[in-house]
Amino acid sequence: MLKKFTVMLLSIILLNVLLISSERVLNITSGRNFFVDEQQNIYTDYDSYSVVKYSPDGKELMRFGRKGEGPGDIKRIGWFAINPINKLLYVTERVYGNRRVSMFSTESGKYVDNWKFDFDWNKWEGIEYIQFDYLGNVYIEAVRSTWRRYKSFTIGALEKAVIKYSPSGKKLKEIYRLKSDFMAEKPGKGQITIPHNNYLCWKINKNRVVIRENSKPYIYVFNLKGILIKKIKLPFEKKILTDKDLDEWEKYLRSIPEIKRGISQGWFDLKFWRKNLPFPKYKNISGSQLFFDSDGHLYSKKASSEDDKENIWAEIDINTNRIELINFPTKYGLIFIKDKNFYFDTFDKDGEDIIIIMNKESIKNKLMKKL
Repeated sequence: MLKKFTVMLLSIILLNVLLISSERVLNITSGRNFFVDEQQNIYTDYDSYSVVKYSPDGKELMRFGRKGEGPGDIKRIGWFAINPINKLLYVTERVYGNRRVSMFSTESGKYVDNWKFDFDWNKWEGIEYIQFDYLGNVYIEAVRSTWRRYKSFTIGALEKAVIKYSPSGKKLKEIYRLKSDFMAEKPGKGQITIPHNNYLCWKINKNRVVIRENSKPYIYVFNLKGILIKKIKLPFEKKILTDKDLDEWEKYLRSIPEIKRGISQGWFDLKFWRKNLPFPKYKNISGSQLFFDSDGHLYSKKASSEDDKENIWAEIDINTNRIELINFPTKYGLIFIKDKNFYFDTFDKDGEDIIIIMNKESIKNKLMKKL
């Protein structure tokens, strides 16, 4: 009996050692885009005009780009990705940025050239997102804004398209398009973002492109030719936008210094917008980015509010359509998955930004709470 107890105790100690050794903490602040290459080096946008490369242990190695409009300069980063064929870093620019995609060496950090591709800059204003498939084909999310009259004010909409290009820059196919109202403006009443406006998330994994709108309960699965194969229904409830939700939205706006100043100075009228703004009927169903793990499982987050006590993700097998719900701790923001490693953005005891890296087995034992 004593021998059996000793073996069990040693097993528990060994498990705890394995869990501790499989968890790493990096003193890195994550930007909008976070990427890990094959050597486990980390890339993230540092500000709106540069990307930083870190070693696997969090040491800064080099920076790509600088503020400006000349060759190699960046004005307003959209997204970045590494081409799996030539290993160059491609950096896009958003609306009001430089109208180009810049390429940098991931070895030296030096600017190489602009990517020349079949793109109509008179039609589109910027590129929000870029990814590659394993063949080196390039996928971008192009964006432009349009305006229309709505009653006594003007509504702004964002139009976005996911477009596939060959490695040489030839346009092959537009895979998906979305148009969504996002803001309103009226002189003397101010400019305001419409809450729960819809937007796109998409990801490439091996021979699949998956796309999700935040207001729809589906994951759309395409092959690399851009043909829709299937759509998978998410198990998230569609909820009506209520007056209570709008009360919380209004309370949040009143806490913003610029809005408070606008109300006191008379150029922002929150009561006008509360009465007249065309609010969506339903709240968003999903939120955050999409991620794939090494088993080909897709992770998609349920939409949540700032004070939500849940951090629910759907783990989806896109081959079998099997879905499991996972509730991560609210303080752990999932920002990337590489092989079996999950990267979380969180805070240390002093409130400083840190990145915690955990493998899948460790997460199952310490974080994952199956629902």
